[in-house]
Amino acid sequence: MKYGIIVAMNYELASLGIPYQTIEKSHQTYYLFNDDIVLIYSGIGKVNASYKTSLLINDFHPDHIINLGSAGCTNSNVALLDINIADKCQYGDVDVTCDPKYAINQIPYEPKWFFNDLQMINFLTKLLSEKNLHVICKTAITVDSFVTKNNVHLFHELANHEVGSVDMESCAIAQVCHHHQIPYNCIKIISDNIHHPINHTEFEMNMSKIAKISKTILLTILNSILTIHNTSTNKN
Repeated sequence: MKYGIIVAMNYELASLGIPYQTIEKSHQTYYLFNDDIVLIYSGIGKVNASYKTSLLINDFHPDHIINLGSAGCTNSNVALLDINIADKCQYGDVDVTCDPKYAINQIPYEPKWFFNDLQMINFLTKLLSEKNLHVICKTAITVDSFVTKNNVHLFHELANHEVGSVDMESCAIAQVCHHHQIPYNCIKIISDNIHHPINHTEFEMNMSKIAKISKTILLTILNSILTIHNTSTNKN
């Protein structure tokens, strides 16, 4: 089983304490933790995310892809630093409803929702809850904008109580995985909330906390996958 991990932030991988190998391929740097795990940085926005996901798939053919990053939120019931292990992804800035065949936020000829892998949702929820992280499981919405209380009215469905996070990459990655029939999951750490008076500065204020939590999550996932790999290898 090969896993591809896509992260938005430039983590200090050396501090994880796990050996890895750096490989240059397709003018892109990849980080290999063994034959089963490869990590790539996505950059910001839908195009960067879909481009890097396509490179990852073409170069390493992963069986499962996980996206880890930070996200804002428009749900007053979601707290800062909550972990949204999304049940599904959708866009929040698409409108082709002039054609009655399509729902709001549905790209023509595509599903509106890209559902995340349920087995991995359950596995990750248990894994991260054991680290005393507060996990929720709600919709991840993707728009190509940083959402604040001043521009939230420009987007669709962000006020839905089922929304757990709003980011700039996850649904683009999900759509690429959908076309390649690769199971996908995304994990988003809530960095800011539009219901707070200074959400436009909360992101910067919380970045050090987000980085620490991200490293904890990444290390937990890597250790878990490596343990499964080593156990399987020893049995063989």
